[in-house]
Amino acid sequence: MTEAYIYDAVRTPRGKGRKDGALHGVTPIELAATALR
Repeated sequence: MTEAYIYDAVRTPRGKGRKDGALHGVTPIELAATALR
């Protein structure tokens, strides 16, 4: 079996969103894609 190692952690922004907040135009898919890159 191939071994896997996690060598870095990435967090996506989280919190209470507002309609005029900094991330109002970013979709959940874009946030997930950024974390996976």
